[in-house]
Amino acid sequence: MKQDILEGIRAALPVDGVLLALHGAGVADGTEDVEGDLALAVRALVGPGVPIAAVYDLHGNMTDAMRDACDLTLPCKLYPHTDFHDRGVEAVELLLEMIRGGLTPVTAMRRLPMLPYIVTTQDGFIPGEVNDVCRKLAAQPGVIDCSWFHGFPYADIAAPCPAVVCTTTGDAALAQRCVDEVAQWIWSHREAFRPTFPPPAQGVALALSAAEGPVVVNEYADNRRHTGRRYASASRVTGRQSGYRHVLFRVDQRC
Repeated sequence: MKQDILEGIRAALPVDGVLLALHGAGVADGTEDVEGDLALAVRALVGPGVPIAAVYDLHGNMTDAMRDACDLTLPCKLYPHTDFHDRGVEAVELLLEMIRGGLTPVTAMRRLPMLPYIVTTQDGFIPGEVNDVCRKLAAQPGVIDCSWFHGFPYADIAAPCPAVVCTTTGDAALAQRCVDEVAQWIWSHREAFRPTFPPPAQGVALALSAAEGPVVVNEYADNRRHTGRRYASASRVTGRQSGYRHVLFRVDQRC
């Protein structure tokens, strides 16, 4: 994949700018930072004077390489990820502004020693409150964007964690103040990020007591995308012990 991307860029040289649409939590043999490795390779290929913008999934594990190789870093803000198109458009507009010489962005980043579980940004959930804090700071003059990566806690790497990123119109001190303020808010509310999941028996009981159906029980931690084997059985065994009927289990036959 890396070579395909680099060959495509090499064939198009010289280029005015590069837009990368990535995830942010990729791992491969030989590297724990697929996106950072790719971004550094793209930077080496196009040179220091070509602006590079990158759009990421908010569940990425932000690294120094990802930040340093790119002039602009924009994670999506919503989960479910319904804003990817909007963030892509925003990245293109800012990239064009950089190409025309009207913007020289500076990005600050701060990681937090936490492993928050994956949860929605919808109203009533703590990630949405963090978005509100970022949104207020992003409204300041000179701030291009203030966002945060939730991190991907299931990645088997040295440092999966959340990270706050802020990009300004050249004011490094302002960018650092913004990331510090968001990071401090997250840290001071860290207890709100603790999951409160029911044990299997209680979860099955809740599903059986639902007034309407069908009810979907998803053991999402058993995910083949981060080395899960996709045949987790806790809910299945508990359900059989409970004696329920009319239940369908989906098994991924590719695993």
